[in-house]
Amino acid sequence: MNTGYRLMILAIRSLIVAAALVAFNNTTFAANLTVTVQRVGNNKIGPLANAQVCVASSSGVLSNNTNTQGTVVFTNPPQVQLTVTASATGFTGQSIQFTMGTTDRTESFILQAGSGGPACIVTSSPPPVTVSKVAINPTSVTGGTSVQGTVTLSAAAPQGGTTVTLSSSDTTVAFVLSSIQVSAGSNTQTFAVTTKTVASSTVVKITATAGGVSESATVTVNPAPPPVLANLRVLVGTSTTPISGAAVCVTPSAGTSRSAVTDLAGNAVFDGITQGATTITVSKSGFTGQSHTSTLPAEGGTARFIMTTGTGGPICGAQPPPPPSTPPALIVSSFDWHVNRQTPLFFEVALAFSAATNPGGPVVPTAYRVGETADLSSKPFIPYQGGVALFQIGYRANSLTAFGQRTLFLQVRQGDLISNVKSKAVNLESHQSSEFRLTGADLSAMLSLAQQNGFPFRTSQVSVTQSVCSGVEALDVNSLSFNFAAGGLRDRTWIKVIEANLLELSTRRFTPGWRVTSIEIDKTRDVLSAQTITGASDGDGFRVTITLTEAADPNKQVVCLLATYSVKAIVLEGPGDDMALDQTKRWKNMFPSN
Repeated sequence: MNTGYRLMILAIRSLIVAAALVAFNNTTFAANLTVTVQRVGNNKIGPLANAQVCVASSSGVLSNNTNTQGTVVFTNPPQVQLTVTASATGFTGQSIQFTMGTTDRTESFILQAGSGGPACIVTSSPPPVTVSKVAINPTSVTGGTSVQGTVTLSAAAPQGGTTVTLSSSDTTVAFVLSSIQVSAGSNTQTFAVTTKTVASSTVVKITATAGGVSESATVTVNPAPPPVLANLRVLVGTSTTPISGAAVCVTPSAGTSRSAVTDLAGNAVFDGITQGATTITVSKSGFTGQSHTSTLPAEGGTARFIMTTGTGGPICGAQPPPPPSTPPALIVSSFDWHVNRQTPLFFEVALAFSAATNPGGPVVPTAYRVGETADLSSKPFIPYQGGVALFQIGYRANSLTAFGQRTLFLQVRQGDLISNVKSKAVNLESHQSSEFRLTGADLSAMLSLAQQNGFPFRTSQVSVTQSVCSGVEALDVNSLSFNFAAGGLRDRTWIKVIEANLLELSTRRFTPGWRVTSIEIDKTRDVLSAQTITGASDGDGFRVTITLTEAADPNKQVVCLLATYSVKAIVLEGPGDDMALDQTKRWKNMFPSN
């Protein structure tokens, strides 16, 4: 090895040693100061607990009390000149001075009983501010919405405020900010918990931490409930007749839009429409289109549109279904009849029937004809609008041959289609009937008895063109009256149809030979709307229809008025030989108790 190379190695080694010495000399080592305080008493020296010890330097004062062993330790005090003072109640205080070095040091005091001398006052630091409570409201929520959380501290936040860290046990379901700041002087702070949609209910824990203390609360995130589906029936017509082939579009606020074309009776029925705000648009060539938005209730509802001839307005693009490949056939699917009333000249019978097309389904016939022979070609068709139809059949020569088995034959028509002929035989029995017209207290007594025996007098709302001012109250049998809300929007004509009836039920029948022949209801004076009240037999019962109509008037107020209708009289008819103990109360036999 040559001389130049040796000199270079020696120079490098010298630099390394010098750098190491510099690094060592600049290092500050942590050192602890232990102070022991003893007392003199009864000629003995022992530890003095709870003595006050202060360590003062140019940068401030450290202070603390001695433990039961008379010792207190100060960790890493300033490495400068220190003044250490020890004092206690009943003893004379002492002080010493020294310079704290880089190694641990212990100083001892022996205090004599007495007073005076240097004194040390230990100032206690306030406890740290921590989290005492976390609350979330509400504790259960549908995913995709936010809830509010609240952090409560153990004390008011100090100057500069307190930072609280937040965390979520499942950030894929519920998310919070990483931290929030509680303002100085306040001990609470709110924060948002943002949730996400879930497939099943999930519990998430939200944790808040401050001052080394953590508290938690939970929130349950639930899947969105399934939509409430309801049925909607749309009736389209003029003020007098139904309109077939009208396009009807239904657009709910949630869910899928639907469309259909009205049938021959002006009906379009939609199943499974999402409950809530729903817009219905109706249009047909030759008529002014209409559109209306209202709330479809969970139990479903009926909307009625009265169209006028003209052009323009909203348009629905629904198309009628394609015509069937084979011409449909019209059939009478059911037919029944019974005697509704007997007079000296004829029997009045009530006809109940239904029809259907094949292919197709149930339809409402537009006309019917009936007779006592299978050949009905000479009989005219009678217009039909639904419900029970009445027909008169005469006696045969004399009363002895008028009774026994009688057969009626029925045929129906819808448009150009004519059905088959269907027959029904019924055995007629001779009886004489009496009529009872009940008013006032007798009427109240009759309605109370009927209701007790399972034949309530019913009031209901059949249809309404608007969703406002709806609802019908039950009959008050004491005042013989019932109320319903009348009124509607001012920008369109509104029509409300109310029905009152006393009928047989599917499980409850009047005593054979008894029937309701009429119900008399007075018009109300509570509204200025046009009113019509019509009644018709319905089997052995009776049905009254009340229709209120009011034209559009932009200047009228939208007010729901409580209209009161009074039941004036009800007429019952029963067998003349139905002998009860009280001849004036024979009508009681009409309502069997079981």
